[in-house]
Amino acid sequence: MSVPPYWIYDCIHKGAIAISQDEATELYLFPDLPETLKQLQKLKVGEICNLRF
Repeated sequence: MSVPPYWIYDCIHKGAIAISQDEATELYLFPDLPETLKQLQKLKVGEICNLRF
């Protein structure tokens, strides 16, 4: 299952994903781990309500 970028940005703005922007690049930098994608997929299908990075 894919996790589209627009959905991630929407979740960040709604507060379902708590993450800070990198000061240098102003990008949201997620941990580069397989578990990160698994957690995003769980959020997308409603298995969890919030994520914090």
